[in-house]
Amino acid sequence: MPREERDSTIDDFRRDIQNAYNVWVVDAAPYTAAGDLCRLHPLHAYDAIQLACALAVREDLLVAHPPDSDPTDYIFISADLGLLTIARSEGFP
Repeated sequence: MPREERDSTIDDFRRDIQNAYNVWVVDAAPYTAAGDLCRLHPLHAYDAIQLACALAVREDLLVAHPPDSDPTDYIFISADLGLLTIARSEGFP
C-alpha cells in the first residue's frame, strides 16, 4: 500500500472513531481478566485481551439494559476459529 493511501486510511479511521464508536478506556481489569482467561484456555496474550474486553463490554451493556438484554444478543467476531471456539465457551453465540 502506498504511504499516502496508508496515511489517508489512518486519518479516516481516527475521524470515524471520534464520530461513530464508543471508545473505552482500558484499565487494569481487562488485563487481569485476560490473565484469568489464559489460565482457562490456550490463548495468545492479545487474543485474551480482545476477548476480555468483549466480555467486559457485554457485561456493562447487560447491566445498563437488564430487562431488554440477553447475553446471546452480543456477538464476538474473529477470523481465528480457535478464538471463536473459546468465545463460544465464554457465552458468545
